[in-house]
Amino acid sequence: MAETLATHHMLSVATWAGYATTTLVLGGLVYERFVAPRSGRLPLGAAVALGLGAAAAALPLRAAEISGDGLTAIAEPEVFHHVVASTFGGAVVLRAGGLLVLAASLGGRRRPGILPAAARAGGGAILVASYLVIGHPQASDPVTVEVAALTVHLVATATWFGGVAVLASELAPAGRFRRPLPAAAVGRFSRMAEVMVVLVLVSGLVLAEGQGALTTAPWRTGYGLALTVKLGFVAVVLAIGGYNRQRVVPAVARHDDAAARRHLRTTCVVEALVISMGVLVMTAAMTSGGF
Repeated sequence: MAETLATHHMLSVATWAGYATTTLVLGGLVYERFVAPRSGRLPLGAAVALGLGAAAAALPLRAAEISGDGLTAIAEPEVFHHVVASTFGGAVVLRAGGLLVLAASLGGRRRPGILPAAARAGGGAILVASYLVIGHPQASDPVTVEVAALTVHLVATATWFGGVAVLASELAPAGRFRRPLPAAAVGRFSRMAEVMVVLVLVSGLVLAEGQGALTTAPWRTGYGLALTVKLGFVAVVLAIGGYNRQRVVPAVARHDDAAARRHLRTTCVVEALVISMGVLVMTAAMTSGGF
């Protein structure tokens, strides 16, 4: 029993790592396309490697969990084959494929040509699709609306949450070979984040309603409890983002001095920590049955 529980915990951690990778990579790509070319401070290649490691770990851990035999089931080919052939396995393999496509496109010139840009778009689309082939939306009605809501929710969340992490890294003091982030880029991200917040909240409501979370007392299910805690963390993120939008970003736009940039970077770092260790942890708990 203890070994099975340990397997479940490890699978939950792998699920969280997958969400963190998706958020950071997709957010970084959108940031690079619509806000400013990244200076290279944030190692998206390392994030992709983390995601591939999480995908590689998820399959044997899932086999160990469903067998009930704990980690010893990893050596059972029949169980492992069953997991790979399942919807769960297909989603993990698809996710790994998307990450591999993205890994091949991340190197090279800062402004990629047509083929690398197409590879990034294609890899990102595959990565998003891997979350659409499994989960609650496929079991909800109408399926088309639920899957569309999940697509919007994933892309908007990654753009907002991942972009915050990228912005925090880009606001680090410029080095000898790196130019400081233009103040205009801060304003562009702030405006984009406002749109993403609306999309995240609206799509989240659609998903919650489709899963009955709005009509069931949250304390009656583990999913409901995790959702409630997640919303608490989201509220903290919204408060930090609102403070940045109203106070810190205008200060950067007006003065663009080192103090304003340090202040914004500090709040972005705190926001990124709340996202990664709060929101995404609870998201993993909701989809993997808890930690």
